[in-house]
Amino acid sequence: MATGVLEHSEIFDSKGHGAFAADRALVRPTLPPMVATTGPQREKIRATALQPYFAAPYGDMMISGCFGLVRAFAEIYPEAAAAIEHRLGPLPAP
Repeated sequence: MATGVLEHSEIFDSKGHGAFAADRALVRPTLPPMVATTGPQREKIRATALQPYFAAPYGDMMISGCFGLVRAFAEIYPEAAAAIEHRLGPLPAP
């Protein structure tokens, strides 16, 4: 995806969640500065030029999306931030 070769349909049709690809005319064909990876197929990109970071927030990489959603909720609803920080630790600085 980072180089513009992998299509959403290829991921989705192989029972994946799909992917977002920016308009290739607007994107330079360079690698992103950092790629975090999670999920049961993460080993597939270990030996690539992406040099992935194998994320495992709170020790469980399979629910990293859930933690991301909770963090996003805290950003949208600041009144919930204190309770979320109490459980997950301080929110990153904007």
